[in-house]
Amino acid sequence: MARYGGEEFAILLPQLDGRGATGVAHRLMTELEQMAIPHAASPTASRLTASMGIACMVPGEHSIPADLIQVADALLYQAKAEGRNRYRLGGADCVA
Repeated sequence: MARYGGEEFAILLPQLDGRGATGVAHRLMTELEQMAIPHAASPTASRLTASMGIACMVPGEHSIPADLIQVADALLYQAKAEGRNRYRLGGADCVA
């Protein structure tokens, strides 16, 4: 896990498919909800929440890591546009 931007983090989960990655996302969201961290400045919720874009890639000879990042970023913004506090899964190699 690493900070990727101001409020964005990247988590690399090698050896996990879409099902495994969504399981991790669900657990992270559940733990965050249970922590009930106040977030008074949020227009969405009174507690801290997380929105996530989950993209999968099986590396190959012609894989381009930037493509994986672009898909994850687009899915993140889709999750935010749909109301936040959720995740979206996508990418050619994702199986839910």
